[in-house]
Amino acid sequence: MVQKTQSWPCAQVCSLIGGMIVAVVCCVFLSTTSAYADDTSAELSSLQQQIESTANEYNDATARVDDLQQQISDNQDRIDELNQELPGQEQRSSEAMKALYLLQQQGSNLINMVFGSETLNEFLSRVEYVDCIQQHNTAELAQLRSMKSEIEVSQIALDTAKKDADSEAARAQSALSDAQTARQAAQKKADEEAAAQVAAAQQAAAQQAAQQDAAAAQARAQQAVDNQNAQAASEDATATESPSAAPDTGGVNWSSDKASFVASWGARIDDYLSGSPLSGQGSVFASAAWDSGADPRWSPAISAVESTKGTYCFEDYNAWGWGSYSFSSWGEAIPAHVSYLSSMYGGYLTPEAAATYAADPSWYNKVLTQMNMI
Repeated sequence: MVQKTQSWPCAQVCSLIGGMIVAVVCCVFLSTTSAYADDTSAELSSLQQQIESTANEYNDATARVDDLQQQISDNQDRIDELNQELPGQEQRSSEAMKALYLLQQQGSNLINMVFGSETLNEFLSRVEYVDCIQQHNTAELAQLRSMKSEIEVSQIALDTAKKDADSEAARAQSALSDAQTARQAAQKKADEEAAAQVAAAQQAAAQQAAQQDAAAAQARAQQAVDNQNAQAASEDATATESPSAAPDTGGVNWSSDKASFVASWGARIDDYLSGSPLSGQGSVFASAAWDSGADPRWSPAISAVESTKGTYCFEDYNAWGWGSYSFSSWGEAIPAHVSYLSSMYGGYLTPEAAATYAADPSWYNKVLTQMNMI
C-alpha cells in the first residue's frame, strides 16, 4: 500500500506566508512604538502634572484678583458716597456746634425758663425741649466723626486690597507664564511622538505591502488562479489603514491667557458643533482644554466620530463612546472627558493613543479629519 502525502494548495501557502509576514511586521512596529512611548511617558507625565498644577494656580490667582477687584470697587463706591455726603454733614455739624455754644451761654436763662413753669407738665415739656436740642446737635457732631472715621477705615482697606490685588496679579502672571511653558513643551513632545509613530506606521505598512507583493508574485508563478482568490482573502483579512499624517497644531497657541484662549477656541468649536446637541458648548470644551493642556479639537472631533456630535449617545451625555459612563449634563461630561484624554494620552492625538482608544484601524484618520475641520 502506498501512503499518500498531504499537499497544500498554493493559495493556502500564500495566505500562511502573508499572515506570518504581517505578524512579524506588526511586532516590529509595536515594539518600536512601545519603546518610544516608554522613553517619553515619564516626561509627558511630568509635563501633565505641571500643566494641572499651573492651571490650578492661575485659576486660583485670577479668582482672587476678581474678588479683590470687587472689594476695591465696593470700598471706592462707599468712599465716594461718604465724600458726597460729607460737606452737608460738616455744615450741619457746624450749625450744631453753634447751637450748643449758644445753649451753654444761655444756661441761666434756660434754667429760669424751666423752673418758671407753672405746672408739672409745662416743666417736663420744657426739660424735654432743652434735652432734645442738645441731643440732636450732639448726634450731628457724632455723625460727622463717624463718617470721617469710616472714610479713613475704608481708605485703608482700599489701599490694602490694591496691594493684595497687585500681588495676586503678579502671582497669576507668573503662573500663566509657567502654564504656557508647560503646555508648549507638552505640545512639542506630543507632536514629535505623533510624527515618529506615523512614520513608523507608514514604514511598517510599506514593508507589509512589499512583502505581500513578493508573496503574491511567488504564488502567481505557481498557481495564478488560486493565488488571486487567496491573495484577495489574505489582504481582506490583514489590511490595516496606516495613519495618513501627523496632526498639525491647528493654530493651537498656548502663549495667550485663559480668557483669550477660551474666547478664540470656544467660537471655533461652536462653529464646528453648530446644529448638533453639543451646540453652544464650545467654551466648555475650550476651558477644559486650557486647564488640562489638551488639544481643544480632540474631544469635539471624537464626539463627531463616535456619536455624530452627541446625536446618538449610548449613555446619557456620553458623546465619545467612552466606557459605560453617563452624566447629568454636558457641563459635567465635557471636562471629565477632556481631563481623561490628558491624563491617559497626554492630551494629543497619536497613532498609539488611537489604537488604545478604539479598535477600529481607521479611527485615527477619521478623528484627524474631523480635527482639521475645526
